[in-house]
Amino acid sequence: MPLFGRKKDVGKTLAEVQAEELAREVHLVDEIRRHMSPGEELVLGGPSRCPRCGTLGFVESVNHQRGNCFNFCHGCRNRWVVTKRAIEESMKYPIDTTIDTTAARQRASATSNPWSDDGFVELGDGLAIEATPAIESQLAAKLDPWKVRPPARTDSGTSSRS
Repeated sequence: MPLFGRKKDVGKTLAEVQAEELAREVHLVDEIRRHMSPGEELVLGGPSRCPRCGTLGFVESVNHQRGNCFNFCHGCRNRWVVTKRAIEESMKYPIDTTIDTTAARQRASATSNPWSDDGFVELGDGLAIEATPAIESQLAAKLDPWKVRPPARTDSGTSSRS
């Protein structure tokens, strides 16, 4: 057996693997920041925009010791993880917001429910409820002008149902 020979291909080093992980995490945070409104902040543990459709996501769990936050989107059923190190790295530079966030939100709301962009129905005064199928059917019966029409008026001023 020779002492000197060709090195076996051992793969990537730990530093290279960690750099690729961080690059993927930063890319995800950049996508989230592209969907954010100018006044919104991205904070670890707070709800963030879905990187796929742009609707406001639901925080499933937060681990402050590890610095990660698991999120879920009710609109497109996407799951993502936001890390503290990715937020810190992404905030070092400005984001190009060339994507049309309103179009992305409309696509998501068209697939989820017609009264909400983020899976919740606003009741007013800062109150909101989760848009479940039961609530959607009640809203459809009360608010949808195409399905629920007022009685037709006749010439005499009385209403008649058809």
